[in-house]
Amino acid sequence: MSNSNQCDIVLLSNTYGGVLTYTRNLIKEVSRNHFTLRVYFIARSIEFQKNDFGKNVNFLTIANLVPNPLTLFRFFSSNAHLIHANFAGVGILAVFFKFAFNIPFVLTSHGFPQPGLNGRIVEKFKYSIEKKLMRFVGSRASAIVVVSNYEKEMLISNFGLKSEVIHNGIDLSLIKRFEKKWAKKEIGFRETDFVVLFVGKLIPNKDPLTLIKSIKYASNKRENLRLVIVGTGELDEEIRNKTKRLELEDRVRFFGFIKKEKLSICYSAADLFVLPSKNEPFGIVLLEAMAFGLPIIVSDSGAAPEVIGKAGVLFKQGDYKDLGEKILKIMTDFRLRSQLADLGLKRVKQVFSIKEHIKKHLNLYKRILKSNNTKWSK
Repeated sequence: MSNSNQCDIVLLSNTYGGVLTYTRNLIKEVSRNHFTLRVYFIARSIEFQKNDFGKNVNFLTIANLVPNPLTLFRFFSSNAHLIHANFAGVGILAVFFKFAFNIPFVLTSHGFPQPGLNGRIVEKFKYSIEKKLMRFVGSRASAIVVVSNYEKEMLISNFGLKSEVIHNGIDLSLIKRFEKKWAKKEIGFRETDFVVLFVGKLIPNKDPLTLIKSIKYASNKRENLRLVIVGTGELDEEIRNKTKRLELEDRVRFFGFIKKEKLSICYSAADLFVLPSKNEPFGIVLLEAMAFGLPIIVSDSGAAPEVIGKAGVLFKQGDYKDLGEKILKIMTDFRLRSQLADLGLKRVKQVFSIKEHIKKHLNLYKRILKSNNTKWSK
């Protein structure tokens, strides 16, 4: 469809959570390596910050619902060498381009679709559609990329689809750490408070209610225990009400959605990071926590144990008492806390380098273009 000397890649993505971070990294790094990357987001979210992205960014919908005719025309008339779809739902568009114009495509799956782990009907519907389309789209892709070995096994066992793992990466040069004493004061706590941090959507799959109950359990033994919750979602009101019923208002701070500078302050103020998710597919926030030198506690399900390796502690998923005990252990064992922090920093540098992450994507693109006999100049 294109004979341009510059390799033109169309990236189909969304503006939520880890997928947005993943997309931001690709936009920033891939364009430096003889590729033109044009991004088509499905919709705009509160998380999307225009300054983080280049000019080649488009939205396929208006107000998240109404199709954007101009963008759709631009998309269907695009001269692409390769399409990269970040979930099966939009992979349908990539399938059309493959059969109509012989344009190869990559499908990246950022999490095995599990409708039962979501509470809202709309979310259940979206994940149900994604699950139904996964085999159809995946079997027609030139390559399937997953972000963890856990998800690789899930695709094989559920759909018989083979994939290759490219872990998410993090750019450590963007990590801005603040002095801990100042950061704690900035978010309303004392220097002597032990601060637990949660960053993520307030949805059933992330299981923040188990964390709230664990804080109540552990705070009965440690007066200086505090919790910071960063994120929004369908469980927001329920979590706030639970906090009141458990008389934890003075111990818990809710920050909702915040910008990068404030988030860096929260990471800097924290003494421990907890992610209690059910079947977490990866968790970019875990890379951020390790980059800030935080010990980590995660549930024993999903890919979170794979991500943190020996740089954290596991608890039995859904067991708030076990989580509470693990929080108390890290609170009272300074040597363990320091050891986990050091292991995390070393792991994020050695295993999750953004340069290695991008290098693997570039090699994948080149391999597919070569196998498709696509002509372009390097």
